[in-house]
Amino acid sequence: MGHSVTTCEVHSLSMSPKLVDLTYGMRYDTPMDEARPALFPHANEPYDTRACMGVQQTKARVYVCPLCTKAHSAWLQANNAS
Repeated sequence: MGHSVTTCEVHSLSMSPKLVDLTYGMRYDTPMDEARPALFPHANEPYDTRACMGVQQTKARVYVCPLCTKAHSAWLQANNAS
């Protein structure tokens, strides 16, 4: 029995479906990769597939939490990242 997750597990807020860009390419882990799952798993940002082959899809439908998006922006500013 499947159902859509529509509540952010970090902020307990309802999320909205959103179409985001997909990025491709193998790369080393970054501090963002460690922070994202715990602090802002549903930020409104491009989704990194971490795959290096076959760009067949350019967009993905994800659920976005407004507080994850704010936490993501704050993390970027605090860590001088982009």
